[in-house]
Amino acid sequence: MSVIKMSADDLEKLRQDERKAGEDAGYEKGHKEGVEEGRKSVPPQTVQVKQQDPYAPYKAYTEKSEGLMMARCMRHAVKAKREGKTLEAMVEAAYAETNSEIDGRIKQLMTDGAARQQKSMTVSNPASAGFLVNEVFATEIIALLRSEAVVRSLGAQVLPMPGGNLTFNAQDVGAIVHYKSETGAIVPSQPGFNQDVKLAEKELVGLVPMSYRLLDNADYSVDVIVRDDLAAAMATREDIAFIRGDGTSDTPIGMRNRVFPAHVIADPYGNNPSLQDIRSVFATMMLQMRRANMPNRRLGWIISPRTEAYLMTISDGLGNPVFEREMVSNRTLRNVPYRVSTQLPEDLGLSGLGTEIYLADFSQLLIGESKSMEFDVILDAAYDDGTGTIVSGVSSLQAVVRVVARHDFNVRYRKSMVIQNQVEWGA
Repeated sequence: MSVIKMSADDLEKLRQDERKAGEDAGYEKGHKEGVEEGRKSVPPQTVQVKQQDPYAPYKAYTEKSEGLMMARCMRHAVKAKREGKTLEAMVEAAYAETNSEIDGRIKQLMTDGAARQQKSMTVSNPASAGFLVNEVFATEIIALLRSEAVVRSLGAQVLPMPGGNLTFNAQDVGAIVHYKSETGAIVPSQPGFNQDVKLAEKELVGLVPMSYRLLDNADYSVDVIVRDDLAAAMATREDIAFIRGDGTSDTPIGMRNRVFPAHVIADPYGNNPSLQDIRSVFATMMLQMRRANMPNRRLGWIISPRTEAYLMTISDGLGNPVFEREMVSNRTLRNVPYRVSTQLPEDLGLSGLGTEIYLADFSQLLIGESKSMEFDVILDAAYDDGTGTIVSGVSSLQAVVRVVARHDFNVRYRKSMVIQNQVEWGA
């Protein structure tokens, strides 16, 4: 349905047109009648002349004209809706048929309004005054989303490595004792030792070049933003190395490749395990830790987002959630803290749907540090751009923000971890 909209300017224009058309008939008539009436009602000795409003006839004519236009518009609108036509088409047809002055004015108003709408400047069109509206930027920078660093948060032990390396003497064979008869001989035994647990620093680095012009002119504290982003990237990268690192390319060897082979258990329950199946998995993993005589001082789970989501849907026979309340309130599973890492793959195995569940005594996991995260802002530095080309900071007016950390990862006991793999829960 089309609607005629009359602004104050439209109404004033209409009144001006009406004033021109009725000025002679209205103003002159009203003026003469007013003067004549004054002469009759005022005595000759009175110098004051009471004069009627000269525009009264015009006002009455205008109000009548506006009322007729409104009534005519409503009639056209009702008829247009009934016949399935537009209001513009209905007004055009009525004017062509009757050549009415009222219909002519309605048609003119609609034409003028459409023309003004086409010529109006808008913010959404840059070329039509949109460029005149300044773009306002928030003071907040939306940070890149990264996976949560979980190994440190679950309590892995951090040890200093002043010389860049650390070796542990570990006992691998214990003394043997036995009962003997009254005259029997005592069988001697000797403990055995090894140096299999070693930490040797691996260097994790990052570098971001920035121009002096950016540092001078940016509305934000660019160096702080870069520093925080580098710190988050470092935490994420070391975490995946501590979990699944394979030791290649000067990287640490992580939990997945340090675990005792018999402590890697294939999940047999597919993508829709029952509550009993899930309880069986958790019980088996904890049993393995108990059988290994682990002290279990600082147990913790690492699971993938899909596993977490599935566990929260599990309910008992009465429809009560089994794990959800504990997971949401305490962030625990079977009273053991858990963390979710998006760095656990969810496409493992022949099916391409497998993931892993980790259970570990994190007090037995070792992070050796010879240099904790250290930041440097270096002015006029030369740096390799990654393709072998050396860029001069002096000639290019650039500074660099560099971060360096040196650490390694190992475990005291390989049996301090149990990993359930080929987990397809919720896939």
